[in-house]
Amino acid sequence: MKEEYIDILSKEKKSSNPAKNWNNRAKEFYRYTKEAKSNEVLDFLNSKMEFTGKKILDIGCGAGRFLLPFVKAGAHVTGIDIAQDMIYYTEKILLESNIPKDSYELLKADWKDIDLDARRWNSKFDLVFASMSPGVSDWESIEKLVVASKGHVFISSFAYRHESVLLELQNHLESYRENDWGERFRAMINLLLLNGFLPDVKFTRKVGSMEFEVEDLINRYKHRFINSDPTGEKTEELRGLVDKIGSESNYTMYTDRVIGMFLFSVNDKIDKNTK
Repeated sequence: MKEEYIDILSKEKKSSNPAKNWNNRAKEFYRYTKEAKSNEVLDFLNSKMEFTGKKILDIGCGAGRFLLPFVKAGAHVTGIDIAQDMIYYTEKILLESNIPKDSYELLKADWKDIDLDARRWNSKFDLVFASMSPGVSDWESIEKLVVASKGHVFISSFAYRHESVLLELQNHLESYRENDWGERFRAMINLLLLNGFLPDVKFTRKVGSMEFEVEDLINRYKHRFINSDPTGEKTEELRGLVDKIGSESNYTMYTDRVIGMFLFSVNDKIDKNTK
């Protein structure tokens, strides 16, 4: 049974050059971080735990959307991201917010390449946090979160996602199909339960719209449809399709997303020998 769920997680569609893709979107993420007014993830965590004096590892920290409020709440945060530009914008927003440099550490790294033993990260962090992190995509990477934590692990992921522009592009291009997010989320939950963990789970749904400039849309979707484009021809084809969509919708993307969150203690496991 476990092998079935592990196999589901291993089938996630991945980019051939994730660092480049996330570098291209770093400025977009910085803008979102600056404009953020509310955060269901932080509301959920605040109802479960305190941050003051805690050590937090933020995997896939992006442009600091969560790292910033964690530090403001009194935690010391280590943020890692595969994209150097994400690290740049995280530091930028921390400096703009007058956050002391001894409150955080930033590291350009891929989670799968982190050597926990070499860094002495085994059981180091009170909270290991991975919100919508592409680096945490299979069971091995999730098990690694547990090893790094001495307290809690938080993971969030899409349980359902609809984006109108993505759907339009899929109707024209056969090279990409979306992950089955519901299947992946159920696999994660089942694996945690089968390994003795009892997560607190919460779902949030957001239906709305987002405004994009054409380059932002190209950067958002290019890696999903194009693996290699040495001449730029495929990118121009994608740009033409985006222009066609935009001429009708003014680059307004309509979205419907369900995000699943779960938080669990690494110390409260079901005793498998209990009868």
